[in-house]
Parts: sequence; structure tokens; C-alpha cells
Amino acid sequence: MKLASAKFLSSFLIALAVVLAVVGVLRISQKQIMHRATATVHVLSGIEAGSPVGTEVEAVLQTEADMIRSEFILKSVIEKLDLNTVWGKRYKEGQKLKTTESCEIAKKGLNVTAVPNSALIQIEFTREGADEAVKLANAVAQVYCDYRVDRRRRIAETTANNLIEICREPLERVKAAGMKLEAAQAALAVDIRANPPQVRTGENKTLHAAQSRRNQANIEVMSRLRQLETAKKAAKPDTNLLVRLTADLTRFQGELAAAENDVSAESRRVEALKGYWFARENVESAERVFAPFKKAVDEAKAANSASGKPPATIETCAERTAAVESHDASRGSVYFGIATMLLLVGIGQLLASRSRIRNDNKKLA
Repeated sequence: MKLASAKFLSSFLIALAVVLAVVGVLRISQKQIMHRATATVHVLSGIEAGSPVGTEVEAVLQTEADMIRSEFILKSVIEKLDLNTVWGKRYKEGQKLKTTESCEIAKKGLNVTAVPNSALIQIEFTREGADEAVKLANAVAQVYCDYRVDRRRRIAETTANNLIEICREPLERVKAAGMKLEAAQAALAVDIRANPPQVRTGENKTLHAAQSRRNQANIEVMSRLRQLETAKKAAKPDTNLLVRLTADLTRFQGELAAAENDVSAESRRVEALKGYWFARENVESAERVFAPFKKAVDEAKAANSASGKPPATIETCAERTAAVESHDASRGSVYFGIATMLLLVGIGQLLASRSRIRNDNKKLA
């Protein structure tokens, strides 16, 4: 009786394995209609006129396509659409999925390709539902474009901060030289501030004339003083001579004082002009040193503006979906696995029952 039961069980297991194998074949051959939505992104930065061409453009596009497929972008999409919750209800009996699990699901339906001979990247999402495919394709495109804008902003901020630090010292020199130039210009006479003349050594006729008048007046004053001393020491001083010499001395002393004032004023004017032109040379020197830094700042601003265009834009949004036939081999594989296991157990039971029958026959013999 036991042998009959074992034989029946093995036959049943083998039959069940055959049934499951047939079901597996049917599952694999069963067609499933999926929906594919496509959004197109135009990558501008690094591909405009004057930028790399040929294989270099392809390399740039391939790099950007890899970025779109990365978990960095997909995690933002998952967070934006709350896919951990949505897919958790669908695939995990209501339990919220981990972000890594949602990323794996998203990667299975995502296909990113660069369009040859263009600056375009196509983002395709294939899902069971048409609305979900459209929503996912557009979300990936938008998240990527936002990422590119944010990346440009962060690069621009970093570049600006670096340039500010590098330019700090030469810019301070320019400012300090400019302040000294303003002070030197303020020290000039009002009538020459707008167009200060150049100062050349040995060519200042006004100063030379004032110095000559001062020297001549000084000679005359010294001469009259000696004459007065001599006249006073005479046995019989000549009063008229003393009066005349005294008057001459007073006149020449006045001329000496006036000449001294002219020399002092002209010397101050010359020194002010020298100070002005020296300060102006310092400003020009500081500006020459600062020029390369200023050029770098201007180039950084120009690169950041990029003609006012964003680094990436959505060329076309996903609005419709295309039907795609697919075969779900995963469930069929499960049925095949179970069928194989049952078949092995059934064959094992059948072989064991036959072995027992042989043993029983030997004992009876």
C-alpha cells in the first residue's frame, strides 16, 4: 500500500510539474502592452557655436546622458513624484519602498539616448500606464534641466568667489593709487586741475625768473647793508647818504620778500605737479597689473551669461505614448523553477519506489 501511495505521489508531482511548465510557457509567450513616452532635452552649454565639434560633442552628450540615468537625478524624480509611496502601494502591499528599490524600478523603464549630429538627448520611459510614462519622462527632463541650471549657478558662484579673492590685492592697489591721485589733483591750483601741465626739469621759466629776482634782491640788500655800515662809521656821517641808503635797503628788502614768496609759491606748484604725475603713473601701473584679473572677471561673467540662454532646456515634452509589446519572462521563470523542483522530487520518489519493489521481490525470492 505504501509503495502504491509513493508511486501515486511521484506521478502526481511529475504531472504537476508538466502543468506548471506549460503555464510558464504560456506566461512567457503572453504579450503585454506597455506605454512609452519620450521627452527631448536640448543641451546648450558646451555645444553652442565655437564649442567642441564632432566626437567631442558626442562625448559631451554621452556624459550628460549618463548623468540623466544616474541615481542622483532619479532620486530627485522619486522624491518629486513621491514614487516610494506610489510604487510601494503597487508592488509592496502598501509598504513604502526604499529609494534604492524605486531607483531600480525606474532604471528598468528608462532609456536615454543622444540624437546623432545634434545637441539633443531623448528621454524615454516605458511603463504599464500611459499617464505614468508621460509623467516620468517629463519629470526626468525637468529635474535634469533644473540640475544643469543649479550646477551653472554653483560654478559661477565658486568662480566669482575665487576671482574676488585673487583680485583683492591688485584691486586694493588700484583703489589706493586712485585715492592718492585724487588727493594730488586736489592739491593743484584750481586753474590747472582739469588739464595739469607736464613738469620737465630745467624748463620751469617762472620758477627760474623768481629765483633770479630773489638772488638779485638779496645781493642788493647785502650791498646796501655794507654801505650803511660804512657810512655810519665815517667821521662825519652824511645824513642824506644814510637816508638814501636806508630807503634803498627798505625797497630791496621788499623786493626780496616778494621774490621769496614767488619762489615758494612756484616751488609748491611744481611739487604739486610732480606729486600729481607720480600718482598718475602709480595708477597706470596698478591698472596694468590689474588688467589680466579684470579680463578674467569679464570672461567669467560672459561665460556665466552664455548669451542669456539656460544650459539645458526641454525641447519637447512627453505628451503622447507609443504602444510597446513586451513579454514578461520573470513570472514564467518562476513557474519553470517550481516545475523543475517538483519534477526532480517526483522522479526521486519514483526511483525510490522502484528500488523498494526490487528489494521486496528479492526477499520473496
